[in-house]
Amino acid sequence: MKSSERSAPALAVVGCVNMGKSSIVATLVEDDTILVAPEAGSTTDCAAYDLKLGKNIAFSLIDTPGFQNARRALAWVEQWLKDNQSPNVTATQAIRAFFKMASNNPSFSHEARLLQPILNEDSGVLYVVDGTQPYLQRYEAEMRLLAMTGAPRMGVINLRGTHSPYAGEWDEALRPWFKVVRFDAHGADAEARLRLFASFRGVDDAWGQVVDQAIEQLREERSHRHDLAAATIAHLIVDILSFDEEASLETNRERQVKRLSERLFDRLRKREREARQEIEVLYRHHRLQRSETSLAIIETDLLDKDQWRLMGLSASQLASAGAAAGALAGGVLDASVGGASFLAGTVIGAAVGGVGAIWGAQSLARVRVLGAPLGGRTLRVETPAGVQFPFVLLNRAILHWRLVSGRAHARRDALSIEAGNTETSIVKQLSTQARKELTYYFTQIRKRRGRMEDGERRAMIRAIRALAPDTHPQAAISEVNDEPEMHPNGVRQRA
Repeated sequence: MKSSERSAPALAVVGCVNMGKSSIVATLVEDDTILVAPEAGSTTDCAAYDLKLGKNIAFSLIDTPGFQNARRALAWVEQWLKDNQSPNVTATQAIRAFFKMASNNPSFSHEARLLQPILNEDSGVLYVVDGTQPYLQRYEAEMRLLAMTGAPRMGVINLRGTHSPYAGEWDEALRPWFKVVRFDAHGADAEARLRLFASFRGVDDAWGQVVDQAIEQLREERSHRHDLAAATIAHLIVDILSFDEEASLETNRERQVKRLSERLFDRLRKREREARQEIEVLYRHHRLQRSETSLAIIETDLLDKDQWRLMGLSASQLASAGAAAGALAGGVLDASVGGASFLAGTVIGAAVGGVGAIWGAQSLARVRVLGAPLGGRTLRVETPAGVQFPFVLLNRAILHWRLVSGRAHARRDALSIEAGNTETSIVKQLSTQARKELTYYFTQIRKRRGRMEDGERRAMIRAIRALAPDTHPQAAISEVNDEPEMHPNGVRQRA
């Protein structure tokens, strides 16, 4: 398909084998199903991947096989130019002649496949190199061949982490042929992706408006994902805080409590896993693996009390949070008597709330014996009392949210908390006002057994949305130069 027939710009992602081309594609189009392997030559055919924004395609990236015989290919092209010397003969004609020959020559099968989208579909070129590997003279053959195509192009130095000792060598080698950027396909966050997309403006002057629109849509999409993730976490908390298990009271109460508690706790764990999966899919992570060791903080049992101390509020924060909830409840009492209590309700509520919050953190399941309307008694096991439990639940959810939303889709290692470099207890860093607000919502959910007014539910989602993952660019991409210095026929200019 010619560019004039295509609704979105396309870039052929090319380079030598094992330079990280597939990793670049996977991260840019957010597709963790793309084969990314350390073995050379894992990509053997061209495959197009679309960056979709709603029903529209913003960009198409074409993953290609790596160069195998670039030097021999260049020698063939140069010989063809000598044999067909004429003022009207161009390097692009020589490349097309080579492509025609190579299409039926097994020795140049990879070269033919990677040139196909450039020559037959008018794609731009994204030339990928590995900044952790030294530049070798043989790579110049690849650069010259790509320059001879006449296609708009850009060079990308794949940093592969913070330690890329040869990036400077690659800068100098690429500069005569390409506009150059640096990008870490495995460490790039959302902002780094946007910056790479923004650099596509320099590939083709005609792409400026398309690029700007795509970036605006990508920002809107990420914000919308954050909205949905916050709602998912809010619904998780509402559901879990309203869970209970009950049955007619039996003679052996201890055994019955244990059985109902296990059933309840299984429901809690299952519901938390479901919410995590929803968020992972929301950020297009469909094959995410987890490391039990490195993710111990959020993979540890939700009901582990050691984790409560690690991820929940401190004793003083619990007291103030409980006091805040009690004060809010007391304020309702003040309002109900027209202020005649002179805020006595607020004082009493605050005192009771603070003590209850600390006490609630010391127990797990809440067990109650209820009288049944038709006689007999019912044993009910509810979720852990107090505000510590919902704050631990929130902390685990936010921590997972931040790790998932900032994870590059090229990564195939297990999800690791060390890799995210994330603070363990997020809720301890909340402002007093934020803790007060969330404590009020948690308390009301318990009292009303999951029933919330629409306005309260929206306000709670907004409070959680305020904890959305921050996007801190890791300087994963930077421009090196604006324009390549090259001859129309792809011959490198000499000073």
